[in-house]
Amino acid sequence: MGVKLDGDLAKDLVSRFHVEGYPTMIVLDSSGKEIKRFGYRSSTEMLGILKR
Repeated sequence: MGVKLDGDLAKDLVSRFHVEGYPTMIVLDSSGKEIKRFGYRSSTEMLGILKR
């Protein structure tokens, strides 16, 4: 499931996940552990990253 957040409104999550720039995409496992992080990617690149 994907969630889009506004970093100006979700400052607690920006701090928790140490977001330093936008856009930042973070993939979490079911326990909330970060497994992948990246910045802007095209839709084709995004699909390739998420399929791995």
